[in-house]
Formats: sequence, structure tokens, C-alpha cells
Amino acid sequence: MELLMRLINFTVFLYFISLPVLGASTDSTVQKLSADTNKIVPEKASEINQKQLKTIKINSEPSGATVIVDDSTRGISPVILQLEPGNHQIVLRKKGFYLKRAEFVVDSLSPEELVLTLQQPGSLLIKSEPAGAEVLIDGQNQGVTPILQKQLKPGNYPIKIQLTDYEPIEKEIELKSGASDTLNFVLKHTASYIDSVTAVTSRKKQFEKRLHLGIVGGVFLIFGLVLLGMEIKG
Repeated sequence: MELLMRLINFTVFLYFISLPVLGASTDSTVQKLSADTNKIVPEKASEINQKQLKTIKINSEPSGATVIVDDSTRGISPVILQLEPGNHQIVLRKKGFYLKRAEFVVDSLSPEELVLTLQQPGSLLIKSEPAGAEVLIDGQNQGVTPILQKQLKPGNYPIKIQLTDYEPIEKEIELKSGASDTLNFVLKHTASYIDSVTAVTSRKKQFEKRLHLGIVGGVFLIFGLVLLGMEIKG
């Protein structure tokens, strides 16, 4: 009996001794799992920005233009860029061509390639028959035919040709980029001018006819007087 009581007491003693150790081990394990489970590793700012950037290819027709995005030179077209979402101001510059400006919106729906067409000045040679007609382009007097207009921007131009005693001619033309076009206008007399010329011609013909009749009449008169004189002498 005494031996049994000692054995029970020893068992209870071992139990109480083991409790702090087990508790510490259990708590430590829980803390470790909790830390591993809830820990959030923040992404680097560069990684976040890299995900937001979109690859855009900027090209031009013709190629070889300097590409400026948001006032920063980014290369020569064609060029591939990484652009942030939002509005961007794009400028293309190439010698011999007009400056090209465009606004481009980068979002999930924006295209992966942007192609911009550059334009260069054109020329226009204007002639008329007869020469010396007044030339008006967009309502502005440019001189008289024949006339060569250089450094004209591509687009539509209303042209008017006018000359005294001739019907004016109006025409709208489309001048394409880099084109060298020639226009030749054949002018026609106005109806009033034709009427006046006809009237003058008619009066001239009547005068000529009367003159002819007068001459013929004078000849016959002279011939009659000669005959009359010969009879009187005979």
C-alpha cells in the first residue's frame, strides 16, 4: 500500500513538472504557425510600376522621325516604349516634314502600335489660256498666271481664275503631301463681250457693205459722165 501511494505521488509530480514545458512548446508552435500564416511580404514599388506599364510601339510614315513623349525624347521611329496608363502627348519631328502632334491614351483597350503619318509641303503650278488671269487661292490674290505656288500644306484649296471679258472659273482641288500639281484653265469670253463683239462686227460689215455700194455707184456715175461727155463732143 505504501509502495502504491509513492508511485501515485511520483506520477503526479512528473505530470506537473511536464506541464510548463509542454505549454511553452505548444505556445511557441502556435506563434510560429500564426506568424507564417499571416505574414504579408510587400512588393517593391518598381515591381508594382512594372506591372502597370504597357508596351507601345510608336511608328511613323515615313519612319526615321524623332519621337518625343511628354516633352522627353524617346528615340527614332519605330521605337518600342513602356508607358504608364493615362494621357500622353506625342510629337514626331523629321526634317522636310511638318511637325506631327497627337494625344494617346494608354489603357487596357489601347492598341499596341501607334502609326502616325507625316506630311510635307507640296507645290502648285497654275496656268491659263489666255495668260495674265488673276489667281485667288482661299480668297487671297496670289498674282497672275502663270504662277507657281510652293510650300503649300496638304489639303483642299478653293481656286478662282478671273480675267476681264472672260467668265471666271472656280474649282476646289486637293493637294496631297509632297505633290507637285499643274492646273491649266481655258477661259471663255463672257456673253456680254461676245454680244458687243458681234454688234461691232455687224456694224463693220454694214459699213463695208455701204462703202462697197458707194464705190460701185461712184464708178457707174463716173462711167456715165464719161459717156455723156463723149456724146456731147460727138
